[in-house]
Amino acid sequence: METLKISVVIPCYNAGAFISDAISSVISQTFPPYETIVVDDGSSDDTLQQLQAWKDEVKVLHSPRKGGAGARNIGIQAATGQWIAFLDADDVWYPEHLQRAMETIRSHRGLSGYINHYDEQVLPDREIKKRHWPFDGPVTGKGLSEYIEVYLRYGNFVGMSACLIAKEALKEVDYLDESMVRRHDIDCWLRVVRGRRWVFDHVTTSLYRKNREGSLSEHKASINLYRFLAFRKHAAELKGDPSYELLLNQLARKALRNSYRFGSDVEREQTHHLVYAFLDRRNKVLYGLLRPFPFLFRPLKRAGIV
Repeated sequence: METLKISVVIPCYNAGAFISDAISSVISQTFPPYETIVVDDGSSDDTLQQLQAWKDEVKVLHSPRKGGAGARNIGIQAATGQWIAFLDADDVWYPEHLQRAMETIRSHRGLSGYINHYDEQVLPDREIKKRHWPFDGPVTGKGLSEYIEVYLRYGNFVGMSACLIAKEALKEVDYLDESMVRRHDIDCWLRVVRGRRWVFDHVTTSLYRKNREGSLSEHKASINLYRFLAFRKHAAELKGDPSYELLLNQLARKALRNSYRFGSDVEREQTHHLVYAFLDRRNKVLYGLLRPFPFLFRPLKRAGIV
């Protein structure tokens, strides 16, 4: 059987405190990658000094600051493997991550995307939270509708460090959208699985490190808005799909709720403008009344109304 060539792409920006852990977890894989590419995204800390220690194990590319999507695109386009395994610079893999992915990809023909479970580690305390997933085998599907049905049952399960995508599929969808400041990971995944086969593996082989200072995933006022926007891109194709419309309503409510909790006046107004049309009737009335009186949100939240 032909060897599966997996290229690892690690974007990093000011990740000097974490990058060695990430690379070490790649080097320790029971199924070694075909190549490992680190894209330094204009770091100003000691990231480059840390990378010097790994010069014989990884290929380092340098870029002026482009953001996560831009740095990943540089790595993808430089990669020569058939599959791209993504790893964030502040996350780590367990030793069997690539082995598990390789075996699962080989046993399910025609795949374009692979994702699995990840544990969470809350920093700086280092406590690891084991996530529970209520099924005991891989879940396969094809296209957006089937993905959305699983998403509604289990919640967001696209973490970039738990994701492998066929390079050919990434090329076909024109790589990651660099205009998506946040949630370009799930945006890319949705475009990849559109009309293609994917697998969701139940085995946990990666560790997502959460709440690191400066992490994009902690911008709570907008992270849910960008997730909503990623799904909204497919509104024309999925119009009338009950699962899709239910999900858009849920994501719209969550985005708006978090804009009141964590956002500025400008962010709140922007979110209103983008999501209001996708709310159900009750929430249109509720947030329409709240809009000129945002100070009422917290007491209504305490009362369980919003």
